[in-house]
Amino acid sequence: MSDAKKLFEPIKVGTLALKNRIIMSAMVTNFAAEDGSVTDRLIDYHVNIARGGCALNTTGSSYVSQEGKRILCGTGAHDDRLIPGYRRLTGAVHAAGGRISIQLSHGGRECSPKITGLQAIGATVAASRYEGVAQGIEIPREMTLEDIESLIAKFGDAAGRAREGGFDAVEIHAGHGYVITQFLSPHTNKRSDRYGGDIVGRSNFLIEIIRDVKKKAGADFPVLVKLNVCDYVEEGTVPDDARVTAALAEKAGADAIVASVGLHESRPQRIVPAMSLPPFPNIHLSATIKEAVTVPVAAIGRIVEPLGAARVLEEGKADLVALGRPLLCDPEWPRKAQEGKFEDIRQCIGCNQGCIDMLRRQKPITCLQNAEVGREREFRIERATKPKGVAVIGGGPGGLEAARVAALRGHRVTIYEKAGELGGQVRTGRIPPHRGELGKVTDHLLRQVEKLGVSISTGREMTPAKCRLLGADAVVVAVGALPLKPKIKGIDRKHVAYAVDVLQGKAAVGRRIVVVGAGLVGLETADFCIEKGAQVTILEMLGVMAADTGGANRVYFEDRLKEKRVAVHLDAVVTEIGERDVAYVQHGSAGKIADVDTVILATGAVPDDALWKALKEEGADVFPVGDCVKARNVLEAVFEGAKIAREI
Repeated sequence: MSDAKKLFEPIKVGTLALKNRIIMSAMVTNFAAEDGSVTDRLIDYHVNIARGGCALNTTGSSYVSQEGKRILCGTGAHDDRLIPGYRRLTGAVHAAGGRISIQLSHGGRECSPKITGLQAIGATVAASRYEGVAQGIEIPREMTLEDIESLIAKFGDAAGRAREGGFDAVEIHAGHGYVITQFLSPHTNKRSDRYGGDIVGRSNFLIEIIRDVKKKAGADFPVLVKLNVCDYVEEGTVPDDARVTAALAEKAGADAIVASVGLHESRPQRIVPAMSLPPFPNIHLSATIKEAVTVPVAAIGRIVEPLGAARVLEEGKADLVALGRPLLCDPEWPRKAQEGKFEDIRQCIGCNQGCIDMLRRQKPITCLQNAEVGREREFRIERATKPKGVAVIGGGPGGLEAARVAALRGHRVTIYEKAGELGGQVRTGRIPPHRGELGKVTDHLLRQVEKLGVSISTGREMTPAKCRLLGADAVVVAVGALPLKPKIKGIDRKHVAYAVDVLQGKAAVGRRIVVVGAGLVGLETADFCIEKGAQVTILEMLGVMAADTGGANRVYFEDRLKEKRVAVHLDAVVTEIGERDVAYVQHGSAGKIADVDTVILATGAVPDDALWKALKEEGADVFPVGDCVKARNVLEAVFEGAKIAREI
């Protein structure tokens, strides 16, 4: 046993015996079929997590009726024809040593006719301010008493299907702004009947759902409730409300409470907290629910490492820990924790690029650090039939992942890096405020390649001639990209610097700064300069900022720039950089920013493709990876490194 031994004590949730205290937080994947049925991809994903030692898997947001569907390829719970697929899924998870529950959900006002073909419904006529995955705000129809009675029955019917399909439990989704939350929260519930008013009235909808679930699935069938403890919006649910609801839920038959938080419009983002929030941000909320109930309570939200998770249990602030993204990042998190292999755990950094950002684009999820998510079968690592000598040129995340996978397959791998240390652009990306966790990506990869015996040679800039002398059987080129130099009059003035040079401390900056470009790099650099006390103005040629990043980052920067009163000019094309000013055109009108000390360029990047193209022309077995092919981000670099190394 390890220092995290508290995590591995057994526990019962109702009649369900769990082998440890680690459960899976329900996550939407987009791995189901469009009709909501189970697919092989969904099964492979859950089996992999079960094999890693998780005590209880949970499917994400399985809709109990068609108008409650939020995600194009979400799992359904609304039709008897889904039951055979359930049996395949649950049977496979059981064979892998796991247990599995199904989360029953209805999106309410967060749904859209673009997905469902039906008008959204809600507790009252209150539209969400969140545009969501459907890319648009919908006005819901207020539910009638008949609607309420019908939907309660649909939750119960879905639970009956779940039991028949072999699930070990159900989780009722009463969080995150979906239909049950819309009744619980005074932010959205303005009803005057028995389903509105005080917290007892607002809880009636949930309580009647629990009772119907128990009636139709059986009094002995375990029921978990994911409950919002705090909405983090004006006039929303607060912990005192949630304590009342939790106690009522237990009395109605709930066997465990998962203490969750946030609506989609919460600022900062709370449902799936990004790296701008510290790990373990919600533990005080699970602790307050534990005071109100006697059934097990699960803590949730950025529970990224085992020792901290065990401490939560030891201090009596929760009975279970619910892991979502950490299990995407490393499905073997539980097993490694139990074996005390803490340094081998690939820690989630809260970037949200592969999971939440993908869902908002209606795409299947993945993980920035773990390209196997959703590709468990095709990305299974197999030993090479003929081990080769592999040279990896470039020690950024793409090169390191290629080296790791190639070494696991039995190849002899050497990394060549022109800088004095490995890490690539991540070394720069971890510098701005609240971005330090990005460094964990390459820190982990470096530990793994060292353990695998990969040779590392730094301070070696490779040319085609030098590559030929290596005598490698295959060459992976992952040398990244170079800053794009835009064609702007005055671009070569001495007070003009690239963002990367500013962040690395290679370029001095003054107090009054103009940042050209409001993509992720530009915003991070602006934030860095703000932290140093500079007065910053941002010019962006597009009509939106943060176009190359996802919602969590966008929300953070919107709030940060507003707080610091940073002027952001969108649709603004820079025409000239003067000695002390910057001229631009915006919507056909000329503008100028005066008294400028420094201009920082964050205008994109171009692939550093000369090396791999030269090697390819010579007929070498060369595999380009990441930004040297096309400038993108870490997610694509890691994916390509993982894919290429499986092909060598």
